[in-house]
Amino acid sequence: MLFGACQVTPEYPLDILQGKWRRIGSTDPSADSMEIYIQNDSGVISYVPTTTTFTVGTVKWDNITSIAVNANFEMLDYSIDEQGIKTYLDLYINGDTTLELENQNYRNAPGGIQTWVKIP
Repeated sequence: MLFGACQVTPEYPLDILQGKWRRIGSTDPSADSMEIYIQNDSGVISYVPTTTTFTVGTVKWDNITSIAVNANFEMLDYSIDEQGIKTYLDLYINGDTTLELENQNYRNAPGGIQTWVKIP
């Protein structure tokens, strides 16, 4: 008797993330209100508050992939020192489209948890 591997389909395609997002809360409040623009599988910083040293034009998220286990997406989230950390994103759609980002290994680090909303 042969058994095939069960393939789980991701809930959301990558294209649902395309566009502009604003960070509305995190474990690093100095970077809250930052904005990124997601195109394809990368998010580039398009606005930063004066309270952070992140810079406009820098890749913040990279290698975004739609997944079906543990979260809706996984990616590299770049910290202020440009270290890419594997991170998971959960997408919530209820009124506002909201992303909850959680770094599994560094939850309590600055930016280890972030909340983003999609903006027009």
